[in-house]
Order: sequence, then C-alpha cells, then structure tokens
Amino acid sequence: MEKTFGEEYPYEAFPIEGDVDLAKEYLAKAMEEMQIGDPCEIEVELLTSDTERTKKEAEVIQALLQDALGITIHVNLVPRADRLSRENSGNYQMVVSGIQPDYPDPISFLESWETTSPYNHTNYSNPDYDALLQEAYQSGDAKHRMDTLAEAEKVFMEDGGLVPLQYRRNAKLVNKDVTGITNYFCGYDLNFMYGDVK
Repeated sequence: MEKTFGEEYPYEAFPIEGDVDLAKEYLAKAMEEMQIGDPCEIEVELLTSDTERTKKEAEVIQALLQDALGITIHVNLVPRADRLSRENSGNYQMVVSGIQPDYPDPISFLESWETTSPYNHTNYSNPDYDALLQEAYQSGDAKHRMDTLAEAEKVFMEDGGLVPLQYRRNAKLVNKDVTGITNYFCGYDLNFMYGDVK
C-alpha cells in the first residue's frame, strides 16, 4: 500500500453531520421492543472521566441526544481510574472512552473488538467479524489482508459496536533552531536522542 488504510479504503459508516431521521427510526423500533410509548421514559447514564475535556464532550453528547430524540441522558463524571474500572467490568450503559493504536496498521484497532479480546469492553460479538479477522491474520497476501480488514471494519461499524466521535490530534511547536527530534507515529512520546540546537 502506498497510501494509508483510510485513503485506500475510504468508508463513512454514517454521515458526520448525523442523521436524526434514521436515529428516530431506530429509537421507534427500540421503544416498540421495550414497550415504551414516550421517549422521555428512557433514561441512560453516560459515564466519563471527570476532566474538563471529557466533561465538555459529555455535555455535547447529552445535548445532542436529548434534543434530537427526547431521551434523558444523565452524565456521570468519575475519576479516570473509576471510569476505567467500570469500563473494564462492563458496569456502564454508555461510556466515553478512547483507544490508541500500538502500531500503524488497522488490525491494531480492529483486534480490540474480537469476541475473545481482553480489550473488548463493549462485549461486542459477531462470528462474521471474528472470522474476517482470523482470515486477515492468516493471509499471506497483503492486498487480500487489507481487503478483509476493510470488510471487517464495515461489519463492525454497521453493527454499531461503537460510535467514533473524534480522531484526536495534538500539535507540537518546535523552534526552527531545534533539529533531530522525532516522535512515535502516534501519541505523545518524543525522542530527543538525536536532537540538536543550531
């Protein structure tokens, strides 16, 4: 591949601007199954860490869901350690969480939601998804492997295993007289080993 996975396999699981009409259709189906007549009867807890950034994210999610669907979202701000503990044990209804890849390959994200993955805190399970990942693991053909991973991503997103909210980026300012500083392909780790100042 000469481009990134996202460039080679462009895929939009749902429109960035949202689809309120489709959300209302899904809500109506859920209400019918639960035998609920009014969306205001639905109350959901949104768990998140108690930092300023995550508090703001939760407030936006809360407002969007309440305004669009008429359901009630209770935001529960807890220390990060508590949020992680509850997330790891599955003790939540909705949670604002994040994942960072270990290396620049889509499998670094996708393997997290395999049924047997210890990082699968959503308890997502789909035998088709698992089979696609196994096929990708065993493929000796790079193109076939990436095609299979793209198919797995589509299955996962169409199942609604999670809802991606953002792809965080951090800007770093480096003085023009400083050279040789490199960073890991993602995250905050800076390598100063070959750094120099003119």
